[in-house]
Order: sequence, then structure tokens, then C-alpha cells
Amino acid sequence: MRDLELKLKNVYRILKSGYAGMNLYSQNSKN
Repeated sequence: MRDLELKLKNVYRILKSGYAGMNLYSQNSKN
């Protein structure tokens, strides 16, 4: 059960950083 929790946290962190990267990318492409 603990293993699943760690995997979910990793996925959540990757999604969060990926989402932030997308925001930065779209802001840069507008200029």
C-alpha cells in the first residue's frame, strides 16, 4: 500500500512540474 502512495506522489509532482512548464512555454511563445 505504501508503494502505491509513493507512486501517486511522484505522478502528482511530475504533473505539477509539467503543467508549470507548459504555462512558461505558452507565455514565452506569445511574445
